[in-house]
Amino acid sequence: MSPTRGTPRTAFRLDPALIARAKARAAERGETLTDVVRRAVTEYAARRHDPLCTHFDAADLAACPNAEEE
Repeated sequence: MSPTRGTPRTAFRLDPALIARAKARAAERGETLTDVVRRAVTEYAARRHDPLCTHFDAADLAACPNAEEE
């Protein structure tokens, strides 16, 4: 099952040329832009709580030893 199945769509604004370049690079790597953005945002969220955390799956964020509640 796709990790996005059942999740709401999210919209944000980016330069169209940047999106085109990112989609092309993702395709070269066998990925979608959604895969790339999901990974980057998950990593960003994990690092925001703990720069040394290696758990980049949102479901595993609580497993970060030094994760802090906001």
